[in-house]
Amino acid sequence: MAGVKQKPFWDSFDEIDIGTYAEALVAVFRFLPEDEGVPLFVACLEPERADAVKICAIKAASILATEVFLH
Repeated sequence: MAGVKQKPFWDSFDEIDIGTYAEALVAVFRFLPEDEGVPLFVACLEPERADAVKICAIKAASILATEVFLH
């Protein structure tokens, strides 16, 4: 939709589905250049973020690390 400005999921006041957002972070990381993907994870881990957002980033990093380990 033209003209609709979206905010990052961590700025939402709604409850988030940790599994879904973790998978979304994994998918985004796979398609972005590393210099753009890593800052996304860092942003999720900033001290002011909700614990659920931090857990999403940790779960996504764990998924990515497991894939590397298994391959």
